[in-house]
Amino acid sequence: MQSLPYVSSILPVETNIVIFTLDDRMSTEEFLQALRTQGVRAGTMGHQMIRFVFHLDVSDGQMNLLVETLRKLPLTA
Repeated sequence: MQSLPYVSSILPVETNIVIFTLDDRMSTEEFLQALRTQGVRAGTMGHQMIRFVFHLDVSDGQMNLLVETLRKLPLTA
């Protein structure tokens, strides 16, 4: 995810929660709306911070699909 142009940093991952900061050129509202149109849900944790929470039963294939979805988002960043 660090290689995505709209991600400025990722917090260390210790559990099933991934938190990252969006680049200032991308609003959280725009990012979350783009995700929703692709059927992906995420939350915000304040200014420019996005939070994904993953269930125990998420497969490698599902994670790969998420990464591909993130790479293909039609964003303006």
